[in-house]
Amino acid sequence: MKTIIDSIVKAEHDVQKNYMEAEKEAKTLIDEARAKTVKLEDEYQKKFEDEVLARKEDMKLRAEKRVAELKTTVEKELKDKKSVIEKKRGAIKEKIIKMVLEK
Repeated sequence: MKTIIDSIVKAEHDVQKNYMEAEKEAKTLIDEARAKTVKLEDEYQKKFEDEVLARKEDMKLRAEKRVAELKTTVEKELKDKKSVIEKKRGAIKEKIIKMVLEK
């Protein structure tokens, strides 16, 4: 009878020991999973920030290029208009000189 009780006590002890080991393993796995989750979240956040910065830089470069194009266009139009004005001034001066000389 004593051996049966000893066997039962030993079995309960083994079950308790196995439960504690399984609980410890589960806790370790959960901790590892949490650490991996945090690492993945950090990597995703970094990647997202890098993509945002790249897009921002791309938009900035496009805006600078467009500004340069518009500036060139405006300068060309201004030059063309100045040329037309100078031609008209020349024509007006010639007409004034002709009118003065005719009188």
